[in-house]
Amino acid sequence: MKKPLANCDDPNVGAGRIFSTKINLENAIKAVQKHIGLDVHVAMGVEHSPATNIERVAVCAGSGASLLRGVEADLYITGEMSHHDVLDANHQNISVILCNHSNSERGFLKTFKPKLVDMLNGQCEVIVSESDEDPIKTHVNNEKC
Repeated sequence: MKKPLANCDDPNVGAGRIFSTKINLENAIKAVQKHIGLDVHVAMGVEHSPATNIERVAVCAGSGASLLRGVEADLYITGEMSHHDVLDANHQNISVILCNHSNSERGFLKTFKPKLVDMLNGQCEVIVSESDEDPIKTHVNNEKC
């Protein structure tokens, strides 16, 4: 069951979601990577390993630390968190998957496009860029920019 991270009974309202699942951490990481088509950063809870069973997940696109702070979960998935927020989560035995800020929001554009077209009564053409990508790149040693 998904629930919003907000004071609202509507599960479709709010900046984030909490849901129940049965998956181990390694498979959760792989699922997120497959979903966004990119590598992710992972920080494991102090008692977690790749085989740790994950039963409760809290998700927030963008910079989710302030919204996720204090939420009881086995795993946080967000775009970015400060170093100290990640450490705090890990010391509470919560693993963290970071997708990079814009990568965690980008997938919503294709879902939002038809809603925006509808909201604008078809009066505007809505185009989602096919070439947009995260401006932050990982530089590998000895690789040309």
